[in-house]
Amino acid sequence: MKNRYLLTGLGLLVSFLSFEAHAQKFSFELDTAVQVTVQGRILPNAWAGGLNAPQFSKMHLNQDQVEDLVIFDRTSRKISTFLAQPTGNGSYTWRHAPLYEAYFPELESWMLLRDFDGDGRKDLFAHTPSGIKVYQNVSAPSGFRWQLLFDPLYTEGFSGQVNMQVPSTDVPGIDDVDGDGDLDLVIFDIAGDFAEYHQNMSIERTGKAGLTFKKVGFCWGNFIKRQYGDACFNMNCETGEGDCPAVQNNPGGRPLHAGNSILLWDYNGDGVKDFFYSYIEDSHVAYMPNAGTREKARFTQADYLFPSVKPIDMGVFPATFLEDVTFDGKPDLLAAPNVYSNDQLKANDFRRTAWLYESTGSGLIFRKENFLQEDMVDLGENTTTALADLDGDGDADLLVGYAGFRSGQTYRGGIALFRNVGTPQQAKFQLETDDYLGLATQLQNRQNQLVTNVNIFVSDVTGDGIPDLGFMAQTPAGSIVRYIPNRGGKTGAFQLNPDELTALPLPNDLYAGSVPLYLDVNRDGRIDLLIGTYYGGIQYYRNTGTSTQPTYQLETKSYGGQTDDFTNRGFSLIAADVNGDERLDLLTAYDNGSLKVFHDFLNQTTLSADSNSVQSPVNAVTSLKIGGVPSLAVADLNQDGLPDIVAGTNTGGLRLLLNRSEKLPPSPDTGTETVRVGPNPTDRYVTIQTTAEAEVHLYSLLGQWLGKARSNGTNRYELDFRGLPTGVYLVQIQTASSGKITRKIILR
Repeated sequence: MKNRYLLTGLGLLVSFLSFEAHAQKFSFELDTAVQVTVQGRILPNAWAGGLNAPQFSKMHLNQDQVEDLVIFDRTSRKISTFLAQPTGNGSYTWRHAPLYEAYFPELESWMLLRDFDGDGRKDLFAHTPSGIKVYQNVSAPSGFRWQLLFDPLYTEGFSGQVNMQVPSTDVPGIDDVDGDGDLDLVIFDIAGDFAEYHQNMSIERTGKAGLTFKKVGFCWGNFIKRQYGDACFNMNCETGEGDCPAVQNNPGGRPLHAGNSILLWDYNGDGVKDFFYSYIEDSHVAYMPNAGTREKARFTQADYLFPSVKPIDMGVFPATFLEDVTFDGKPDLLAAPNVYSNDQLKANDFRRTAWLYESTGSGLIFRKENFLQEDMVDLGENTTTALADLDGDGDADLLVGYAGFRSGQTYRGGIALFRNVGTPQQAKFQLETDDYLGLATQLQNRQNQLVTNVNIFVSDVTGDGIPDLGFMAQTPAGSIVRYIPNRGGKTGAFQLNPDELTALPLPNDLYAGSVPLYLDVNRDGRIDLLIGTYYGGIQYYRNTGTSTQPTYQLETKSYGGQTDDFTNRGFSLIAADVNGDERLDLLTAYDNGSLKVFHDFLNQTTLSADSNSVQSPVNAVTSLKIGGVPSLAVADLNQDGLPDIVAGTNTGGLRLLLNRSEKLPPSPDTGTETVRVGPNPTDRYVTIQTTAEAEVHLYSLLGQWLGKARSNGTNRYELDFRGLPTGVYLVQIQTASSGKITRKIILR
């Protein structure tokens, strides 16, 4: 059964990404149905995109009786949504439902869903530069909608109303601490030493739950957190004084706030909220049982290796969340890194950063380190993609470059192969290896090069009409670009010998995360280089050498007028005929997860795309996003004649977008010559008849020159497709009195 998602009652009329430029319409549908198998198991959420630093909350998405799961990832700034789907045996499972993601606002750093007004609908608390912002869920019974209520959220301090300051590094505690029916907040002070209690006074003052806060005391719980995250319990919160060693009574004299996460939970069941916190320089979570009352918390001890069944150890800076994700009615404990990126030591294994502890009612049972991650493709971080028919069976296989896995003291990237074991009409991918051709191992063992952040590409690097395999990667010495020439000829399977790994010249100012696009831009038969820069521009390097010994000379830093744009940073490029009009289009993906299509870009002086190129479902809050820092690969995965997209993400996963563009006839010719081209489709020969002398050239869909037609009589020309793989090709005809005429030929 194909997994398409309809948001009942939410006005979802369009369930795909749409693009429109120069009257050409491009549409891509997020898809979750194509099967992916890993170690003999079909992944139920294969295309969910991976998780790095997930933050877990629940709410009703589809208006049934069971709450669904909403995840915000700090590293990608992206929402992921999962429906609680019945299994048929009275239980539920989590099923990725990406279309709901467009109904959440743009967010940064952290997000928690809590019902502050008691109406049974979860509201949204999130980071803002001034502290906390709150969106109220004002949904009708038919759906949900957000209304920004506070930005920032204020509290009554000792000298009047002040914004509740929560640094971007933190996660606050939001719960009903005093048990009166409204939500209170516990945060760390600006120095990161004292816990502050902001009591919600809404019930006391109005009788209704709301967001009216008052700071209570100098601190909360009679403790202070010292430099390395341990606590001292000799503080007097009424006076702000204490005798904790190496702590100044004036927090203003201490270093600025570094980072803390908070969870409030009555873990021991005594009716008062216990305190869980973690520190930015620690890998564990501290648990402090509350020995006080609801009105006055008091902490006297801390367990720094919690829970005892398997202490949380995330590498660096964990955060904890409390939600029932096992469908038994009891809240489970989830732990994940609270980081923006992996540190230089790569301390976090981003393949296993969703630790699940199931609650039994009397304690916790450790279940797994990869909750949800086990059900999706998750290769850690920074995946890049390439699609090519490696085995010559007529369908596209999938190669995925990734940043790295940790093994002991070694962190090494590589290339994974997901072989297509389906058909040209229905792709099915199966993980075969995470070190394709042993390339990463060979580089490490033979050349002493430890590669990370491997950016994979398949392109005709040498200009012989045969696609080669290449990659860009990072090493301790800097960036490298390598390729292996494909000796398989113009038909059949790739023939790649790792011993023929060859270096390619590297532009001096190439950004470490760039993915090169090798393409004959100026149609001179030599492969040039286009690069999407980290800062949003497109650089064009013209090949002034030869096909076998290229020399790349910077032609422009703003190809097609695409200059640096800090709002569209860090993007990748791919070229394809998106809508079948025989014109090569440029697809660009940006670090915010957006996607643009530039139509017929090789024939445009200035590239332009619709400013609203990513259209979303009706009434959506934001545009649908692919994922953080996506890379792109294209191939026709269902034999409908249009290229589909497999995108990699910075969260180590994959997103699949099926091409639903309107398939157009060939674009009008620029000249007036009458030409006849046939047969089409063909098994080998194509004849071109013109009314005047002409030059006839054959190109691949990527603009690579494949040969010139021979004359076969007066104004009659013949192309021989022998040795070329089946597929679609472009025939370009030009006469002295006419412009270029292009015809698409299908080789069977």
